[in-house]
Amino acid sequence: MELETLLSKLKTKYSFDQADYKKLSGTPDLEIRLKLNDSHIAALIERAGRLDAIVESCANLVTIFDASTPKEDLLKTSVRCVGSNELHIFTHQSMIELLVEALFN
Repeated sequence: MELETLLSKLKTKYSFDQADYKKLSGTPDLEIRLKLNDSHIAALIERAGRLDAIVESCANLVTIFDASTPKEDLLKTSVRCVGSNELHIFTHQSMIELLVEALFN
């Protein structure tokens, strides 16, 4: 699925105020930027203690269906809060949908 289409789908499904991305130079990774509302922030706080386990679980699932990206690269995913309502996810494109669903579903 095209990245713009995927982000539009996730923005609609989870009612993000904004969802966009930036390609990181020199790597296959992306920076996904999501503007969160109060319910997103509450869900993220609830899952904060399990972020490493969530990333690892998503990486395991992705490698089952897409062996082209080593699991070690997928495990380099990082999640960072910026300001009062932004979430920046640094990850490989194959992780985006699964990770967002795991964080906000």
